Amino acid sequence: LSLQTLFRSEQAWPTQPFPLKPRAPARHTISENDLSNFSVADRDTIVKQFRSFRYEGMFTPPDLKGTLLFPGTGGGTSWGGGAFDSSTQLLYFRSTNAPEIHTMIRNPKALADMTLVDYGLQQYNIYCAACHGKNKEGIGGNPSLINLDKKMSRGSALDKIKKGGGKMQSYNGVLTEDQLDAILTYVHSVGKNSKKIIKPQIVFDEQLHDLYLNTTAYVTWKDPSGNSAITPPWGTLHALDLATGEYVWEIPLGNDEKRNLKGAPETGLEGNAGPIVTAGGLVFIAGTKDNLFRAYEKSTGKKFWETTLQGFGNATPCTYTVNGKQYVAISVGGTVENPSGAIVSFSID
Repeated sequence: LSLQTLFRSEQAWPTQPFPLKPRAPARHTISENDLSNFSVADRDTIVKQFRSFRYEGMFTPPDLKGTLLFPGTGGGTSWGGGAFDSSTQLLYFRSTNAPEIHTMIRNPKALADMTLVDYGLQQYNIYCAACHGKNKEGIGGNPSLINLDKKMSRGSALDKIKKGGGKMQSYNGVLTEDQLDAILTYVHSVGKNSKKIIKPQIVFDEQLHDLYLNTTAYVTWKDPSGNSAITPPWGTLHALDLATGEYVWEIPLGNDEKRNLKGAPETGLEGNAGPIVTAGGLVFIAGTKDNLFRAYEKSTGKKFWETTLQGFGNATPCTYTVNGKQYVAISVGGTVENPSGAIVSFSID
C-alpha cells in the first residue's frame, strides 16, 4: 500500500477527543490580550502580525499567508519527560508556552538562480535557524554561530554538520554537497566555488504536483526587539496528583531578569530537560537559559537550592549513591572556553 494511497484515504474528522482531567499544562489558545507589551512599537508590530496570520485555534492548518501555531513545536511538554513519586502519586514535569509561526513556500524546487551565499542563507533558514537563530545568535541554549570562523576551522564546522552531536542531529546524507558548501559559506567563510548555483534542487514527488515547505519551523515567535510575543509565564514546573487529576502546585521555572517586570512573578523560561525526584523530598531540574540548576521541595514547590552551571544544563539529571553518600549529576553543554562540556556532580548532605 503506497503512502499516496494512505494519504488519499485519510480525511479530517469533525471532532477530537479531549480528556476531562488533567487540565492542559500549557496554554492552547491565544488572543490579542495575550500579546506582550514591552514597548509601543513592539506591541504594534506583533498585533499587526497576529491579525495577518491564519489562526483558528488548535489544529489550524498551514497557510501560505502564515499560520500561528500555539503551542508551537517547542511548546507544551517535551522530550525531557517527567518524574514520578510512587509514595505520593505525584508526577513532576515542565511545560513551555512558545508560539510559532509557520511560513510556507510553495514548490521551492522552482526557485530562481542565486549566489552561493544567498543559497546558503536560504538553506540556513530551513535547517539551522530553528536552533541557531535568525541572525546566527543562538537560541534555546544552542551556540551562537557569529564569528564561527574564529572559533573553529571550516573543516571542523563541516564535520560537526555531518556528524552532529548533543542536540544537533547528523546531516550526513541529508544535505547535498552544494547545500553543505552554501551553508558553510554563509555561516563560516567563502568556499572554493562561489559561482551561482543553477536552479537549486530539492526532492520532489511529481505525483503530488505541489510541494510546500515550512521555512520557520521550531522558531519561537518574538517581537522585533527579541522579546517573546506573548505574556509570561514562558516555562512552568508542575506537580500533578495522578490519583485526582489535579495540580498540587505549579510555579514559573526560571526567570528572565531583563524582561521580569518589577513586582511581577518570575517569567519562567523555555526548556526541554526534565526533572528527577528523590526519596529525600527534592525535585531537581535544569534546562533554562540562565544556566541555573535548581532543587525544589517536592510537596510545596518552594525553591530549596540553586547553583549556576558552567554552561547550559540541557539534560535531565540523575542521582546515585557511592559508599552510602548520595549525589546528583547533570551533563553540561560546551562553551567557547570548554567546547566539550562537562559532567557535573553534587553531593546531597
